[in-house]
Amino acid sequence: MFSPSFLGSLENLHHLNLSEAGFHGKIPPTIGNLSNLETLSLSGDGNKLASDNLDWLSELRKLQRLDMSFVNLSRASSSWWEMINTLTSLQELHFKNCSLVNISSLTLNNNTVNISSLTLLDLSHNNFQSLSIPPWIFHLTKLEHLDLSFTSINSPIHTVYKATKLRYMDLSENRLNSTIPDWLYSLKELHLHISALAPCLAPSPAMSRT
Repeated sequence: MFSPSFLGSLENLHHLNLSEAGFHGKIPPTIGNLSNLETLSLSGDGNKLASDNLDWLSELRKLQRLDMSFVNLSRASSSWWEMINTLTSLQELHFKNCSLVNISSLTLNNNTVNISSLTLLDLSHNNFQSLSIPPWIFHLTKLEHLDLSFTSINSPIHTVYKATKLRYMDLSENRLNSTIPDWLYSLKELHLHISALAPCLAPSPAMSRT
């Protein structure tokens, strides 16, 4: 079981790291009582931790870094984005291998993306049912690190983007079926291992295909 149960009463905590602490079972929603948290790491080992919904996250308005990698979020997959989008101070989101199948396809016209401070986004190793990369990801102007490897994406890479600070991107093991847009040449590190691309431009020293 997930323990200790008194964690929800430690309301002065700013940082909580329970990564690979041997806990299993359901994450208690009382963690939402820790309203002063700035960093929270609950990354598990082999999906032994789980959460049926992430409503409690909306109470952590000061959260800057969240790591729930390897936590089973399959039952929260339909609403996880709505809760994350309430965390306006969030800078890093690590949701690797969380059994997610849905990724938001918000329209940019409605200004509904509230996590504009995000610098790192890791959604790798999730089997998303959506075959396209949501355009809002490339409109995160502070984003520096993006990992969407092993996510079953099958779409072209967007040619229009505002993520001008993006330096690292991993789209490995996807079926992109895409030409290389000009802006990819500004990256410092690009991983496209076993990803179908149709290069239409000459190779650039700034881009390495690994």
